[in-house]
Amino acid sequence: MKKNNILDLPFMASATIADTSKNWQSILFSILLLGFESLILYLYLIQFINVIFFIILHCIALLLLVRFAFYAAKQNQDLRYPLLLLASTLGAGAFGVAGFILVWLLYPLYFKFSTPFMNWFRDLFPQHDMLTTSYLRIKSGWDDYSRPHQITPFQDIFTYGTLLHKQAVLDAIVKEFDPVVAPILKRALRDSSNGVRIQAAAIIAKIDFDFTARLKRLLQSRANAPNNPLILLKLAEHFDAYAHTGLLDSAREKESQERALAFYQEYLQKSPEDMNAWIAKGRLLVRMGDFEGVIRWFEEQKDKGIPAKAYLWYLEALYMLHRYEELEANAKEHYPNLEKESLPSEFYPSLAIWAKATQPIN
Repeated sequence: MKKNNILDLPFMASATIADTSKNWQSILFSILLLGFESLILYLYLIQFINVIFFIILHCIALLLLVRFAFYAAKQNQDLRYPLLLLASTLGAGAFGVAGFILVWLLYPLYFKFSTPFMNWFRDLFPQHDMLTTSYLRIKSGWDDYSRPHQITPFQDIFTYGTLLHKQAVLDAIVKEFDPVVAPILKRALRDSSNGVRIQAAAIIAKIDFDFTARLKRLLQSRANAPNNPLILLKLAEHFDAYAHTGLLDSAREKESQERALAFYQEYLQKSPEDMNAWIAKGRLLVRMGDFEGVIRWFEEQKDKGIPAKAYLWYLEALYMLHRYEELEANAKEHYPNLEKESLPSEFYPSLAIWAKATQPIN
């Protein structure tokens, strides 16, 4: 026997609730039930029967309706009719039955102008064979969106693309999230399409859930091995990455940065020779705007062989703190060595000016 797929369930098919050729018995029963419920309500209102007898008659009607539902199930009829009728009758009596009949009468008009569920479902979760050329460029790696100036395809799609195009981009983002695309997610939350907003919110919720789940595992690992410094490093990197997803409010971002910094410091006390962790701590201090901390961080290691990128942050800190004489002295001292490094090209002209060099490096 063929196993039914969820997409083949009756409530996801194109059959309408107004298909009287298959469900005429339910419609007929609802009309008779409306007459019976209206009659006992009328008799109660004119005080021909008391409230106890009214409740008994109402319960008899409900029992008959339950019996009819079992009969419909044996006849392989659509159970939505008797179940909806039972729920409406139980709560509102004759008014519930009348509401059911009104729904039955109006549903064909609604179905005529509404989007079929299967079409809505497929649009919400687009298949890969329907993706656009821009999406294929992103997926194939032709456009590297890990750098801010190379995410133009994403921005263009959200400016000019259709619903399918936007959802395709969100599908790519959730599979390979990078903080540089966080503005795209925030923009998706304000999109005019409800489907795009729902999908973007689901992606952000997934990112938060993944962070929390991994944090719980790391904290449990730390509880099991409190003297393992690698767990401290993983916790620091975890909070550092989460703080700079671009999706947090300022309070949560600051809290994550502070916790990351605390774990970096605790780890470096146990493993002071780890230069990668030391660099990560410096980058975090720059992102936090703690330029006094950046200077202290740099001066702790300046005699132990420092990567070129550390000098950039140190010089930036001096500039932000208006310590221009020290900036000029350090630029003159380190320019000959830094010009040999593979640093961003836009850095060299500024460094050359401060070092009073005559020919900036191109």
